[in-house]
Amino acid sequence: MKKTILIITFLFLVLLTSCGFIGGKTVLIEKGTKALELSFVKDMPSYQAYEDSNNAIAVYMKNVGAFGITNGLYSLNVPNQYVDTVEPFGTFNLLGKQEGLLYGEENQQQFSARTKNLATQQQKLPIDISFTACFPYKTHAGFSVCVDTDPTGIDKRKACTVNTLSTSGGQGAPVTITRIEPRMEINEAGVIPIFDIYLRNEGGGIIVAEKTFGDYCKGKQISGQEVELEIFLGDEKLECSKEQLEIKKTESRINCRAREYSRKEGTFNALLVADVNYGYVQTISKQITIVKK
Repeated sequence: MKKTILIITFLFLVLLTSCGFIGGKTVLIEKGTKALELSFVKDMPSYQAYEDSNNAIAVYMKNVGAFGITNGLYSLNVPNQYVDTVEPFGTFNLLGKQEGLLYGEENQQQFSARTKNLATQQQKLPIDISFTACFPYKTHAGFSVCVDTDPTGIDKRKACTVNTLSTSGGQGAPVTITRIEPRMEINEAGVIPIFDIYLRNEGGGIIVAEKTFGDYCKGKQISGQEVELEIFLGDEKLECSKEQLEIKKTESRINCRAREYSRKEGTFNALLVADVNYGYVQTISKQITIVKK
């Protein structure tokens, strides 16, 4: 009973710290499936640009997730044979959603570009301009799970029931935990709680290894789409089948085991916390047309 009260109290505090209030409305901080919101500023660039002319390019960036970005990289990509740009690479920092900043930090990246002359007989030329952001990100999520040291049902009065947990709406990050399937493995001394945890990339971007996210923006070859995981049950770090997991197009699964619990410990709610670290890449593009003067 004491364990249940402590868990409920803790979850209540977590709920308070993961919510904010604006204009009388509750804003869930650890909710959503996006990291960055990216868009070209209106008419920067315009859909039509004259040859041999200066043009301004600007990109709006906003961190709509729950994790702050530090030392992210960006790159503006243009066909160099038709356009010259000044300083197309750079770094950025953006705070995520938090108390006092419930919709995340935003900024603009601005660039100067100059179109080159078209060929003598060429009247117009469509080209693609793209902007790519590469950055470290994190999914942090907590779930109330049931630990049942009496799975055979000898004790009929239980504080909770072991059930599959399904989630929707994300946890304020592009890599989301979609469901948790718990089971109690019985042995002579008690039970071992085991959790199958399912993850999915729902942010529309590309997962890369956290240590190599910058290579993507620098045009270097990368391999793998692994995330790094740490799973805790209360204060205990669980032993998982992998410390790195490749996230596939559908769900990916990791299996984690807790310590052995004695039957004397009863049935109680516990807090399962998942920390998932990774690199993430998002790209936007726009087609414009260079026209003859």
